[in-house]
Amino acid sequence: MAIVFGSYTGTQVNTELVPAQPGRIIRVVKLLVSGWTALRLQLIADPSGEAAPLLPHIHVGPGGLLLGLGRQCAVSTGPGQGLGFTATFQGAAASFGVAVWYEVVA
Repeated sequence: MAIVFGSYTGTQVNTELVPAQPGRIIRVVKLLVSGWTALRLQLIADPSGEAAPLLPHIHVGPGGLLLGLGRQCAVSTGPGQGLGFTATFQGAAASFGVAVWYEVVA
């Protein structure tokens, strides 16, 4: 299992977290979002292409959210698709962080 994380200060549109790997699937096991203001976030597959949603929009209040999916409830990209997200503020703009625990599988 691997982890990717980043800190952001503005609205994000189709921001890539994990680059595509030919023929491989990216399985999201856990998601952590933290910040000073409310956000609306959506995990997406293929951020550099059609940007297909993996989950419905998640509304995250000030402070943050930990979404532990586990392997049995994990969401996955299609083969050869990268993993990304889109986020918009629901209040004043502020910095926020996103961390994703994931596996790359054949």
